[in-house]
Amino acid sequence: MVTLGGLNIQVYQEEDNSYYASVENLPGCFTMAETLEELDGNIREAITSYLLSVQKDLPKYQFHITSKDIIHA
Repeated sequence: MVTLGGLNIQVYQEEDNSYYASVENLPGCFTMAETLEELDGNIREAITSYLLSVQKDLPKYQFHITSKDIIHA
């Protein structure tokens, strides 16, 4: 596992020697590549695209935190 900016990235080598990477913290964020160098660029692009899409959706999730939401340990 590789950690990039607090994100856990699982890297796998397929039977055909290509590579697959998925981001544990971002469901559905994954990519494939023929080389590790290509995979590195692809996963960074996938993460960026994922975060930009989430950012666009943030206005849909309106909330207001109040004192009732506090969990006391």
